[in-house]
Amino acid sequence: MTSKKTWFLWLKEESFQEAVKHYWMGMTNVHTLSDKENFILKLTSLKKYVVKWVRLKVKEQSLELIKVEAEIAALLESAHTISFNTPDKDRLLFLQQRKDHLLLLEEITWRLKSWAL
Repeated sequence: MTSKKTWFLWLKEESFQEAVKHYWMGMTNVHTLSDKENFILKLTSLKKYVVKWVRLKVKEQSLELIKVEAEIAALLESAHTISFNTPDKDRLLFLQQRKDHLLLLEEITWRLKSWAL
């Protein structure tokens, strides 16, 4: 079960806004239905699309987190055999910041879900 609060997290994502806008504009009205019925139909369809989009985004972030953690591990492993140069240190710092951000998003999502229960 997901909370409506969880969806607000995605409203800040520019890619989410673009995806919703593109999907909404691409939908056509059924001429045999009234404006109200068309609007309800579009909203229902949009909700299904948003649920799929969010699930895909969460999976992408999980995969990115795994890749970031693997790259951090590889950099730290190579630090044992050779000395760190400045680009490696900068890369490690960037990866650690990205990992922290992804973990924060994951934590926020879980907290919002737990509040919904």
